[in-house]
Amino acid sequence: MALSSSRIAAFLISSFLTLVAGQTTTNSADGLSASVVLTSAATIETATIKGTPTAFRPVFTVPASADVDANILPNIQDPQAVDAQKVCPGYTALNVQKNAYGLSAVLTLAGKACNVYGTDIDTLNLTVQYQSTDRLSINISPASIVSERDQERFHNIFSRLWT
Repeated sequence: MALSSSRIAAFLISSFLTLVAGQTTTNSADGLSASVVLTSAATIETATIKGTPTAFRPVFTVPASADVDANILPNIQDPQAVDAQKVCPGYTALNVQKNAYGLSAVLTLAGKACNVYGTDIDTLNLTVQYQSTDRLSINISPASIVSERDQERFHNIFSRLWT
């Protein structure tokens, strides 16, 4: 079932209104006070300015701090980024097996891990399939997705079963 943009917007607005409902703020230094009243149609706030009650509908604005975060500039555009082509060892293809539909191989890290894009994986499986004259499927996946801690746990469990 596809949701329309108006239904999504209504859901987001009602969620926001639920979050702010019932909040009260008062600033006695400047004589201002405000309260939130949730009605079935919308949220209406009232403020008292110099003794005169005023009703208004708050409009949400994104705070300026929402723009502050880690730099996510792509490496090719960041002059301070590490050049992975110079630092990382790459992979060596072993046990390459070709057939009429493509090839498969085991890729092993060709040196010390550099971890520029996250944790380097020691051993990968490579599968290449020629799907048509102008389409190629390439799949690279970890040879083992079990951590060393899990391997020890499995070893302990299985050794107890067969002893």
